[in-house]
Parts: sequence; C-alpha cells; structure tokens
Amino acid sequence: MHGQHRADRHALPHRGQFRSDLRGGQVQGLVAQRPCHAHTRRTFASGGPRCGSALKLIGSNTSPYVRKARLVLLEKNIPHTYLVDPPSDPNSSVYRVNPLGRIPALILDEETCVFDSPVIAEYVDTLNDTPILIPRHDALARMRVKRWEALADGIMDSAIVVRNERIRPAEKQEQSNIDLHLTAVTRTLEHVAGQLGDRAWCEGDSITLADLALLSALVYLDLRQPERDWRSAHPNLAAWFNRMSTRPGVKTSLAEQT
Repeated sequence: MHGQHRADRHALPHRGQFRSDLRGGQVQGLVAQRPCHAHTRRTFASGGPRCGSALKLIGSNTSPYVRKARLVLLEKNIPHTYLVDPPSDPNSSVYRVNPLGRIPALILDEETCVFDSPVIAEYVDTLNDTPILIPRHDALARMRVKRWEALADGIMDSAIVVRNERIRPAEKQEQSNIDLHLTAVTRTLEHVAGQLGDRAWCEGDSITLADLALLSALVYLDLRQPERDWRSAHPNLAAWFNRMSTRPGVKTSLAEQT
C-alpha cells in the first residue's frame, strides 16, 4: 500500500496500481482550542473528546473524502487540528493509526482512530447540535441525507478511477474503464441536479451532510476534470455551489486547496 492511493471507503474497481492523488506534509488550518463550558459539555455525546483536548484529522488537501470530513468539523465548529500527511509518503502517520492506510483518519483525544469518511461524519455530528447534519429522529429523513452522501461519494469514487487511469502510461490505460466512470459521473450529476431543483439545500430546510458531501464531490471535479462544464449543464447546481461557497467553513476548505 505504501506510495499508493485508494478511496477511503473501499478499494476502487481497478486491477492496476493506485497512485497518489495527494499532496502536502504539514499542519494546515489549525482550529484554535477552546475552553469547555457547561453548555458545551452537555452537548457532547458520551464518548466525545474530553475537555481541554482537540481532535486531529489526518488527510490531504486534494482528497474529496478528507474535504467532506473537514467540512463537517468546520461547519460544526469543532476544535481540531488538520494534519496534511498523505499515505503516498511511506512514513505517513496514517499507517500507524489506520491499518487500511487510508485517509481521512480522525484521531480522538484518547488516541482512538475513526475511519472512514462516513463514519467520521456520523461520529462528529453527535458531538454537538449546531447544526445537526444528519437527522436523528426521522428515519426517512436520515436515509435521504445518507443517500445524498452515497451519490456524492459515488461521484468521488468514479472521478478517482478516471484520475488514476489517466496518470498511467498511455499504453496501459483502459479507455473503456475511463468511459464507464465518466458516464457514471455525468448520469449522477443529472440526477442530483434534478433532485435539487431550485431548493436552497439538498435535503430539508437547513444545511446537512448531503450539502457538504455534494460540494466536496463538485470541488474534486473542478480539480481533476476541469474540462467538464457541469455549471453550464446544470445552472441550478452552479447557483447552489456559489451560495455554499460563501459559508466560512467552505471558504477555509477551498483556500487550503491552493
């Protein structure tokens, strides 16, 4: 696995070597640690970080899965340190905390490591209620948010397959595999644009994990498939993306990519 890259959820459907889509190696976006107050302690779920400690997110600025996890932490204003330490480096600390050697990896104050991105998002969402990103008492609403996440993660998965194919030597590239996953991305963008319509949020009347996951997928398409003009094809997605881009946490995350 050293020097190779796989999606943080599962091995991508390709037989060849996975190359890194990651950069970095330093601490970025340090979020200041805050003192615990009585109200804060009440909102933490059992098993949350202890007072006086902060979480540490290990990742890469180009990974869409890391971006999703980072956005959840930022949106909920959870104190944490963001460490850019990609598994493309054989000495990456991720190998010591995640046996899969994948990012994102979230280290808790007691040195427990949480992975992968859907598990991180679910855990972090329990740490406070501002905002609640995954519905807790409505099974159908929860399913719909998680379904949006699955669609966004699917876009990421296919886009990374295309990326990994395109960086192989030309004679080893499988064009049929590239076409298969490009089509999957196109079809899914059409679907999510139709589902979103003119609504302000992907699901419900406030921001949820659905919005953060979809934004992460679209940012990755801009990075790795700049020739894909999804904004012209789906103006409603473009308008939604522009609104989302004004949020403080999103601004922080986008600035880290440069």
